Amino acid sequence: MTEISHAAFEARSSLWRLAPLFAASLAMASLGAWLVHCAGGLPVTLAGMAAAGFFGLVACLYAACLLDRRVQIRIDARGMSVRAHSDTPIKLRSIKQMRMTAGGIAVDLFKPSMYPCTRSPRRWLVAMNNTVETGAMGDVWLPMG
Repeated sequence: MTEISHAAFEARSSLWRLAPLFAASLAMASLGAWLVHCAGGLPVTLAGMAAAGFFGLVACLYAACLLDRRVQIRIDARGMSVRAHSDTPIKLRSIKQMRMTAGGIAVDLFKPSMYPCTRSPRRWLVAMNNTVETGAMGDVWLPMG
């Protein structure tokens, strides 16, 4: 007879996946800053400013993810907790299906209204984009990274 383990599964952000993305965004921000400093015209200067600002913000977000060593996903007897989605654990019997997508795992729920997205950044993205409600990325999104 197979013994069942009751230990919780915990996942944190991968340093090995985030570090190269942080370095690449920092390099692109530096290239944008260099364009601003050494550019020879208004369009190139504006493009450099946009690149430096955008990729600088992306580098800051990746740096925050690199420094955040909290558990991002936890699966235990209470259910599945996804830190970026909500504080409420999703009961395992509420999960209809899980499917792999290009950048992560999409989780479809039987009743998504029971587990609304309550975390600010993701809630704003859901409100702006509306892809989570339409099912393109599932009801709960688990990024791989």
